[in-house]
Amino acid sequence: MKFIYLFLVLILLGCKSQVQNKPSQNGNVLISQILTDLIHAGRIKDDVFIYHSLKPYEYYEIDISEDGLIIPPKDPFVRNELDIVESLQNEKFPNDSSTLLHLKMQILDRPKIKTSFYLNSLLENLWTNSEDLPEEFYVFYIPLYNIDSTAMYLQYDYFVGFPGGYGEGGAFLLEKDKDGTWFEKEWKSTWEN
Repeated sequence: MKFIYLFLVLILLGCKSQVQNKPSQNGNVLISQILTDLIHAGRIKDDVFIYHSLKPYEYYEIDISEDGLIIPPKDPFVRNELDIVESLQNEKFPNDSSTLLHLKMQILDRPKIKTSFYLNSLLENLWTNSEDLPEEFYVFYIPLYNIDSTAMYLQYDYFVGFPGGYGEGGAFLLEKDKDGTWFEKEWKSTWEN
């Protein structure tokens, strides 16, 4: 009997850890609401499709040259925690070891659970067919949070006439009010000119 009880406890603990690792549907509704607010504020075009799945980041390890300098990655679309902190230069994402580790763990964890990051139908212009490319579209990345979850980094890519067209990339830094409402604090370009 003790063996069965121990077995059930282990199963429950295993289920608990799996549930905690997956984002909640509420998180997807939150991002959909934030995107809706950004559209209404004119920060995102309202007549452009938004891909329905949030994209995970492609991570790269920092490589140091013999001179002690950081070697930039060959692919301009890969990111790591230092890129994000340095691009923001914001007190909500300080350049300290705790923040860097927190961001790194989020970036590395997201590809494992990316299928859970689908936007809510609250957005009217969701695009789901990846084989039939629209003329213009946005792809948003899975959001990254600071340590106390009072700030969010929400990056996107915008494409026109893909492939062979042009595009831009940017990131919104959002902060949470005391009443729990998210608002845009600043915007940063993420594509090199």
